Amino acid sequence: MKARGFSLIELIVVMVLMGILALSVTMFFKPAVDSFIDARRRADMSDAADTSLRKMAQDIRRAVPNSLNLIAPLYSGTTQLACFQIVPTIAGGRYRTDIDTADNAAIALNDSSPSPFRMAILAAQGRPAAVGDFVVINNQNADDVYNGASRARISALAPVTLATNPTVSGYMGGRFQLVSGQEQSVMYTCANNRLTRKILPDFTKKAACETDGTLLAGNVSGCAFSYGSAGETSGLLTLSLTMTHAASQESITLGHAIHVDNAP
Repeated sequence: MKARGFSLIELIVVMVLMGILALSVTMFFKPAVDSFIDARRRADMSDAADTSLRKMAQDIRRAVPNSLNLIAPLYSGTTQLACFQIVPTIAGGRYRTDIDTADNAAIALNDSSPSPFRMAILAAQGRPAAVGDFVVINNQNADDVYNGASRARISALAPVTLATNPTVSGYMGGRFQLVSGQEQSVMYTCANNRLTRKILPDFTKKAACETDGTLLAGNVSGCAFSYGSAGETSGLLTLSLTMTHAASQESITLGHAIHVDNAP
């Protein structure tokens, strides 16, 4: 009986043809796969940068007016350091600006009586005040909230009692901001390919960047913070964040502009 099957030559021909077909299919789909991977990588970097910028914008919008401390870019070796410091608030509202004639114990904050001062809150939004928190009033100058001229620690509640009087003479706005005793100021820093947020233990106005803190984003190859103080850009804080993928060296840059409301 005659044997049936493939010859070695036929098998080699089939293998060569299958190899050519597989290579053709691979060459056809590889650009599409690479494009998908590149798009996914750019989307991941954009999401990380956008989340970081929104977090910074959120803190800036709830900061004490005029508390922005933008530190000029510095260099540590070949590493650029860019950072800014703010005093975030947790609440705000209005207080009584005149003495309560029905109850002399409810002394208005702008009364000239000696300390401690008691604060009659008329309306407030945000977290309720707690002992150890700080009240900030009429912060017209960035140095005031840091050196203590416009702030006072709450020493007691019901009524709110302040250890000192932060009222600036002539201020009749009746508005206040509340700062947590656990988060007196924060600093955002770009350094060592990282963007960090650090809670500072006090109101000390920093002259240099803090390089440690909670990591917000990695692969940060550059960032820039600029603040306009005059003309059309007055009160406009511009944030720019560049992220670079280590393997592909592909970069994306996102920017965000926030108008800082400095009316106390």
